[in-house]
Amino acid sequence: MVTKPELGSEGWGEVLNAALDELQAAVDAKLPLTGGTLSDALAVQGPLAVTGTLTADDALTVSGAVATFAGLTSTRASANDTALATRVSGDSVDRLQVQADGDLFFSSGSASADTSLRRASTAQLRITPTANAAASSSVGGALNVTNTSSTGAGIVVYSEQAAPSGHLIVSRVNSATFNQAAIYAEYTGTSHAVSINHQGTGSASSALNVASNNTAHSALGVSGQETGRGTIKVTHTGTGTDANASALSIDLAGTGTAAQGIFLTSTSGGTTGPLLHLRNGGTGALVEVAANGHLKFGSGTGATDAEMYRSGAGAIETPGFFAMGSGQSGGQFSIFGNQPNALRLGTGNAGIAISEGGTAPRMGVATLTAGTVTVNNTSVTANTRIFLTCQTPGGTPGFLRVSARTAGAGFTITSSSGTDTSTVGWLLLEPA
Repeated sequence: MVTKPELGSEGWGEVLNAALDELQAAVDAKLPLTGGTLSDALAVQGPLAVTGTLTADDALTVSGAVATFAGLTSTRASANDTALATRVSGDSVDRLQVQADGDLFFSSGSASADTSLRRASTAQLRITPTANAAASSSVGGALNVTNTSSTGAGIVVYSEQAAPSGHLIVSRVNSATFNQAAIYAEYTGTSHAVSINHQGTGSASSALNVASNNTAHSALGVSGQETGRGTIKVTHTGTGTDANASALSIDLAGTGTAAQGIFLTSTSGGTTGPLLHLRNGGTGALVEVAANGHLKFGSGTGATDAEMYRSGAGAIETPGFFAMGSGQSGGQFSIFGNQPNALRLGTGNAGIAISEGGTAPRMGVATLTAGTVTVNNTSVTANTRIFLTCQTPGGTPGFLRVSARTAGAGFTITSSSGTDTSTVGWLLLEPA
């Protein structure tokens, strides 16, 4: 208690003394605070230290403004003792309770605290709900950040750590019966639901790495309802030095694996579009597998124009023709059927065409002069079967024979008539 000075008993001294008496009485009525209500403003010019124990009877209720210019310190005997608590008028339980150890407990004001915020360990704040948080994707969650009034980011986790020992963001589920997604994104905007901007340079640094030990389901599931785009689109930006790269790489690892490289099916009735459509910069398909399984080929600039398909059990058919081009010039075309009709021309007007051009044709014509002619042909071997027939009779036709041959050079045709000038057709075949 402060003792007022005596300023005299006459004149202004008497007036000032009376005023100080009234002020002293007012201060004595308010302090010390042992259960009263301070409805006037209390300005604390220095630290307010509570070193004793404040009971309910000693509660300090402030209904006016409190201006603190230094600090408020509460020293309690036990870490679990309440250092600060707040309520709304009519509450039966503290809405916010600060324990002496710094832990914060929150409640509705009518039931026990259901959420706590505490320093769980070094450099760690932990939120622990003791009741069920709402499952709503807008107002639920044990921690909810409502960012509607802000145009900036809702949550940012930033680091420039060069050698971290832990992940930057971790979502972990340790219950085998947990039946909800570990991370769930619900999005109705116009950008991407999830966007990953990867600037890593490590040889084992992927923008997205998915690994699963679940043998009962796919490691990655994707579904979409696109009308003009692929459900999955892979874009590889080439540099000219990426000959060993690929837009899609599949590795069927594991000793003894029997996994299929690519499995494509169309459930719920099947598709009417191509099962496979391959282009290479053009406007049309180079290769296409139609909905009916037909294998089609095109120039890449329009519709496909060649086709192969199964026409029956064990039968492959083409509605056009099959030609062996330059890619087969150095090889052989073999037919294995173990039947006398292993090679069949299936219609009455079908035939076999053999080119007569070049320096070593397998078929041609020659005209006899005085009953003989030499045919130069480098494809002739010692075993070549040479078939002769008169195409246009001339002079006095006779019987034709191969009178001589030189492997790798040619053969000679001779007639039994020395005046034979007929045109002779010849065919060369090799025994298998």
